[in-house]
Amino acid sequence: NIIFKYPNSEKPIFNNISFKVYKGDKVAIQGESGIGKSTLVDLISGMLVPDSGEIFIDQRLLNDTDSNEFLLSWRSSLAYVSQNIYFMKGTFIENIAFGINHEDINFQRVKDVSKLAMIDDFISSKPKNYKELVFENGKNLSGGQKQRLGIARALYHSDNILIFDEATSALDSITEEKIFNNIFSSNKQITLFVISHNPRTFNYCNRFIEIKNGQIIEK
Repeated sequence: NIIFKYPNSEKPIFNNISFKVYKGDKVAIQGESGIGKSTLVDLISGMLVPDSGEIFIDQRLLNDTDSNEFLLSWRSSLAYVSQNIYFMKGTFIENIAFGINHEDINFQRVKDVSKLAMIDDFISSKPKNYKELVFENGKNLSGGQKQRLGIARALYHSDNILIFDEATSALDSITEEKIFNNIFSSNKQITLFVISHNPRTFNYCNRFIEIKNGQIIEK
C-alpha cells in the first residue's frame, strides 16, 4: 500500500500500490518517460522513503524508524547500473572494485566479472592490462565500453540483486544477449530489475509490470 509523492508535486507518483517480487525473478519495469520507473527502484533500494505504506524484504521492514542497520545491509546487497555511470581517474581494477581499499581488492573476482560483462578482452588488449588508466568519467571509453565496465562493477559488488536502468542501451543485440546469458549462467537465482526503452531487453525477463496513472499493472 505504498503512496509516494515528491515534495514539489501535487500528484502522487504512486497511489496505494502493492506487489511482490520473488528471489530469482527477472522483472521488466515499463512505462512512459517520467512516469516513475526510476522512482520505483529507488523505493525498492531504500534510497527513497514512501510517504505511507511499508516495504518488506523477507518479512523485515525496510524503512525501520528505530534502526537503519537492515536498510544499510539491504543496500549493500544490491547493485545499480544507471545510464550515467561515474568513473574516477584510476585503473580498470580500481574502477571495477570501486570503493574498495586497494589492499582488499580481489583481482580474480575483478577478472571474472569482467568476463561476464564482456569487457575482459578489451582491457586485456591494453599495454598495462587491468592497470591501464581510465580517465575521469571514462572520457577515453566508448558508450558501450562504459556500460560493460559499469556492469562489471555491479557484478563485483553484488551477485544477488541487480538493477539495470537503461544499462545496455549502447550495446548491440549480440553483446547484450551474451552478457545476460553470462549473468544468468553464473547465478540462476540472481534477482534482476530492468528499466529500458528497448523492448528487446525485456526478452530476458519473466515478470512484466507497467506503471500507469500511479498504479502498477502486472502484464
